[in-house]
Amino acid sequence: MYYYPQVENPTTHEVANLYSDQVNTWLQEGVKEKDLASWPRVTPSVFNRNTVFTNDILYNIMLNSNVNTIKKLCQTDQKAYQICQHPQFWNNKIIHDGYYLHDTTPKTMRDYTGIDYWTHKINEVLSKSLRTQSGVYILGYGNRPNDISYQNFMKILPADIMKQLDAKENDFFRMAIRNYQELVIVKHPDVTKYIFKLSKHDILNIALKAKYYGVWGFNF
Repeated sequence: MYYYPQVENPTTHEVANLYSDQVNTWLQEGVKEKDLASWPRVTPSVFNRNTVFTNDILYNIMLNSNVNTIKKLCQTDQKAYQICQHPQFWNNKIIHDGYYLHDTTPKTMRDYTGIDYWTHKINEVLSKSLRTQSGVYILGYGNRPNDISYQNFMKILPADIMKQLDAKENDFFRMAIRNYQELVIVKHPDVTKYIFKLSKHDILNIALKAKYYGVWGFNF
């Protein structure tokens, strides 16, 4: 196995590949090239996290790993633990895995596992409804007592659909997902029915947002 030449910072004892972003950072911080040339070289004989992996490589490994692997890394590796504690990593992980990022607030491992679970759970329910030709119902209301607020209802649907509904604050709604491709909405009190044909991706995102914002009445 080939190893890139590495140097050890004599002050911090941090090891980095000779041609890496970390070495460039040291140079930008004022380290002279002649001093860098005199730093101890590291020639690892074992493929070891502390001597071979740069932080960028570790970050990408974690980004492409499942959550159980990430947990194990965080428990055994200090650098991995630091990455696990950084909210931006989990925001990036959510996007990287193709999940819907509801907002840009800092995320944690717990947030990620929740989104991962519900994405698979809702996808399972919607796929079942497609096989059985049944509807999956999401019940959401306007300003009726003990029901979802109109403002939260607006967060669930895309802006173009809200515009077509011409929804008002005193309206309330019943929604259903039919055959994993149609969103059926009945607006009250005028009892107007709307049918929107959407992609599976858009349908899944609406269902996830319904769960996220508490508009939840799926018939499991």
